[in-house]
Amino acid sequence: MRMVLNEGDRLKVEGPASVMLREGDVSILGKKLRVREQVTIAKSKIVLLEAEAKSIVEVNLGDEGKIEKIEDPVVPYEWRVAAENILKEKMPIKVIVLGGVDTGKNAFTTYLSNLAIARKLRVLVID
Repeated sequence: MRMVLNEGDRLKVEGPASVMLREGDVSILGKKLRVREQVTIAKSKIVLLEAEAKSIVEVNLGDEGKIEKIEDPVVPYEWRVAAENILKEKMPIKVIVLGGVDTGKNAFTTYLSNLAIARKLRVLVID
């Protein structure tokens, strides 16, 4: 199904599903999708998309896949501030992300890595 997203629209896509950007500007955890780039979401996994400009995406849902528009920010304010503060540091830098079970460590690490890569920095993640 094709969906038109306005700037600032956010989608929560639960797999199994795939999303392809047809036109516009959409990001997933700080990574901008290229036009015709497809993202596959595994069963029981969730991807949060944010339209940074008017965009068209094509979403294909599997048997148990779900999609919904959401109001909450895709990236929490605290994550944005922490990531920007880390990336302001003199490079090279080592970052350790600690926290309890299901607190977003992996998602934050992915977000931080995507921002660093967009700035042409080298990234290594050990999980």
